[in-house]
Amino acid sequence: MSTGGNSCLLPFVGSSFPISAAIESEPSMTDTFTTAERSRLMAQIRSVDTRPEKLLRAFLSKNGLCLKTHVRILPGKPDIVVFPCRTAIFVNGCFWHNHAGCKRAGFPATRVDFWRRKILGNAFRDRRNRAALRKLGWRVITVWQCQLAPKKVEQRLTSLLATLRSGPPEENERAARKTKN
Repeated sequence: MSTGGNSCLLPFVGSSFPISAAIESEPSMTDTFTTAERSRLMAQIRSVDTRPEKLLRAFLSKNGLCLKTHVRILPGKPDIVVFPCRTAIFVNGCFWHNHAGCKRAGFPATRVDFWRRKILGNAFRDRRNRAALRKLGWRVITVWQCQLAPKKVEQRLTSLLATLRSGPPEENERAARKTKN
């Protein structure tokens, strides 16, 4: 479904989304599984209550934060919402949400057009949802799957907790304005 040039039509978004030359030249992944094996593996992938999401929820709860999950009234249905801090947290898989610069991100070698539309569509929708949440006055945090790897998890969780404990976004903006004046 190409519209010509360097753009592809995203029918589920209802608009054209340009594909940069950098993304078009990204290396594709070679599949090492048979079609049946790949189908079985893909069927096991969850969209909610993933292992990284559970790890993050357990950490935040253990540190005294009151959480809600998958709040449907907010744009993008964030994975975790901390209402007192007015913060929406998305826990994204690097492959599915096209984490820039991550070794887990990329496009499979088979059905390239389908996967490119799917993954770039996810990334476009993520940007749109983050912008809508910010417009409503919410702080938006994205935690990537690779940031919760054993070597990086402690640093990422400590940083996240410090951000959440700094208060709601509007309090931080007021404090910044006071220091400027």
